[in-house]
Amino acid sequence: MKRVVYTPQHNLQDQVSSIRIDDGKRNALSPQVLREIYQALDRAEADRAIVILTGRESVFSAGFDLHVMKRGGVDALRMLRAGYALTARVMAYPYPVIAACNGHALAMGVFLMLSADYVIGSRGDSRIAANEVALDLPAHAASKRKIRASLIRKIRFSIPLDLLDAMLFGLRGARPR
Repeated sequence: MKRVVYTPQHNLQDQVSSIRIDDGKRNALSPQVLREIYQALDRAEADRAIVILTGRESVFSAGFDLHVMKRGGVDALRMLRAGYALTARVMAYPYPVIAACNGHALAMGVFLMLSADYVIGSRGDSRIAANEVALDLPAHAASKRKIRASLIRKIRFSIPLDLLDAMLFGLRGARPR
């Protein structure tokens, strides 16, 4: 079942697309959901679109999928790595990313929101997006790359170190009782 819906821009005048996370529950970021968000960002970039990233009405994202985290092992490590990679991807996205949140944003959801250019209540989507369409998008992309390049490098550098910490301190898999 697809948990991430990408809605492309409707015409050349409207450069705004949306990526909506909806797993029918709390929008846990499972490996599949993380992969789908990443793919939706790739499609939006190919469309040269400003992105509004939203969740369900009651929750943006509850964070990493706890079922995967509790099982531990390789799947949990892959999910952590994919989460960091997604945060770096959102930060490096060349056009504005607007996180529209009308509820709770926990754990990884917070990182997605913090890596966005703007965090707004879902009712303000169209006004903010309309302002962003007026930007010189190539200039915006160049400025964004320059400002965030160092931070993105640090995030990518820290991924293996954080995964090593996770392996050493708790994601070794289920322990016998």
